[in-house]
Amino acid sequence: IGFGYKSSEETKNTNKKWFPHNKGGKFRKWYGNQEYIINWENNGFELKNYVKTNVSNIDLQFKESISWSRISNSNISFRYYPYGFLFDSAACSIFLNQNEDYKYLLGLLNSNVSQIILNILAPTLNYQAGDIALIPLLSNLNNDYVVNIVESCIGISYSDWNEYERSWDFKRHPFLKFNGDKIEDIFEKWDKYKCEQKLLLESNEIKLNKLYSDIYSINGEIDIDNKFISVDLADYKSDVRSFISYFIGCLFGRYSLDEEKIISAGTFNINQYHKYIPDEDNIVPILDNDYFEDDIVNRFEEFLKTCFGEEHPEENLEFIAKALKKKGNTPREIIRNYFLNDFFKDHTKTYQKRPIYWQFDSGKQNGFKCLIYMHRYTPDTLARIRTEYLHKTQKAYETQLEQQKNLLNNTSNSKDKARINNEIKKLTKQIQEIQKYDETLATLADQNIKIDLDDGVKVNYQKFNELLKKI
Repeated sequence: IGFGYKSSEETKNTNKKWFPHNKGGKFRKWYGNQEYIINWENNGFELKNYVKTNVSNIDLQFKESISWSRISNSNISFRYYPYGFLFDSAACSIFLNQNEDYKYLLGLLNSNVSQIILNILAPTLNYQAGDIALIPLLSNLNNDYVVNIVESCIGISYSDWNEYERSWDFKRHPFLKFNGDKIEDIFEKWDKYKCEQKLLLESNEIKLNKLYSDIYSINGEIDIDNKFISVDLADYKSDVRSFISYFIGCLFGRYSLDEEKIISAGTFNINQYHKYIPDEDNIVPILDNDYFEDDIVNRFEEFLKTCFGEEHPEENLEFIAKALKKKGNTPREIIRNYFLNDFFKDHTKTYQKRPIYWQFDSGKQNGFKCLIYMHRYTPDTLARIRTEYLHKTQKAYETQLEQQKNLLNNTSNSKDKARINNEIKKLTKQIQEIQKYDETLATLADQNIKIDLDDGVKVNYQKFNELLKKI
């Protein structure tokens, strides 16, 4: 992906194919909504020659801008976009002359004064460029003061956007930004920090509303509705889930405890990692018991100890488990059930139905599941899943089944017999499910299927559709 290019001309002599694309998005002030990329290889050759596309304003593409979403369900919100973005009609944009300061204008546009004016100009919430152009721009002697406040607003919103995995500039999970050996204490620090950030942004915006109300002699509301302050507060349930997602990233080598930002997204070298070593073969089993050395719950425990030390392992597991609210008698059982039943759902939602961690899944009986990282997939991955994990899982089930049958023959207690019979039924169904799954896996493994990351998740996922968890 080519970041930071200042013009279409600059992109011509690069080997980059994908470039950031501004498509507007939901209500968010100051900074963010940077989620899409578009194929602009060879100066946009394919896009320019696509029948349904009209590429306009080439001279303005890639320039820094103030942008807003043309259609809104609520108040309008304006964001700063640095150099490097293409844009389309869903993301209307303002471009300034070189000597003009966008910050003063951005402060005005995100103030209640602008909203009051726009409620008259565009009451349908369809904000056209012409409507925005009609807002009168008045200056005053406090420009520098206003600019300082706006810079603070952008900084807060920038930090907030990048604290989550969806951001291209995500560095590491925020739990790891605070010192401590108990996750509960760290979460309290994180919660306090996010509240302070939201309060500071609210204070800044109230100051701006007051300043612009005075400049424009408009006696409007200067307070901010809480839902229009663009900072996400800490959330116990979702933040613990995002920490688990970060763990999965470290487990596969996407992230590292040694360095910030993405480490592996197409190339992988295990020698890069020191504090926490990723899974070597890119296959992590998720089963209802720890049949394998690299069992996912065991690896998670190891990760927690690496991050927070070995003084409070049980408290840390319990804090994680409480946030998950899954069935289980112990924190480990609860965490295992989360990986078995819910992790992939959460991951698919976070990545907007474009999962990068793929769950191979034999079916409803939970006979066999494993995760792989698509960026580390190789044509022999399926064969390794089959021989190194699926067949060994089946053997473990068969051994367990024999043990349960022997127990049944030596048990007279009716309650114990009922429990053992249930276990026998469960294991029998799991073995049958695995055997059926093995046939499909063998067929596709023999094909040595290749994937091309540039084709995206949807195209590549479809190649293994019969084996993967349905989206």
